[in-house]
Amino acid sequence: MQVTVRHATLDDAPGIARVHVESWQSAYRGIVPDDVLDRLDVANRQSRWERIMESAGPQWALLVAEGADDQIIGFANGGPTHSDLPGYECELYAIYLMDSVQSFGLGRRLTEFFAQAMLDYGFRSMMVWVLADNAQAIGFYEHMGGELIAEGIHTIGGVDLKKVAYGWPDLEKILNRS
Repeated sequence: MQVTVRHATLDDAPGIARVHVESWQSAYRGIVPDDVLDRLDVANRQSRWERIMESAGPQWALLVAEGADDQIIGFANGGPTHSDLPGYECELYAIYLMDSVQSFGLGRRLTEFFAQAMLDYGFRSMMVWVLADNAQAIGFYEHMGGELIAEGIHTIGGVDLKKVAYGWPDLEKILNRS
């Protein structure tokens, strides 16, 4: 599979929004309330991504994966941690792939590219929050060497959902996995 991973530009917002909505609707069906998933709208998500990109800080990264037809098929973003977990400097806020490109190593490539960007910014450790019922994502983070470091609650659509955090105390280990 021919894929290019690169830093996103504002022109990528429509493709990022499409991946975000479609991947939420497939990955979180049965976890997040259906009415929340059914109300997701690509145009609204695009506007949100445009605002995020226009106001992003200097140590923030938004990466996209493009297929051979230049269509965005995945993205990852993050920056300084939003959590107060000691020992973790940066956070992978989101990583999403279209269903059709999962299990081809693209998640690994996006995560490695993101880890390198964070290392270039001077961060040395990383964490990510994931819904506890998202077994596929948890398996991915564990495969990438993440360690379970915390639990919490995230409310979506008025429903409290358990979340867990995975961490990498040494961000370089993501790049050195075989």
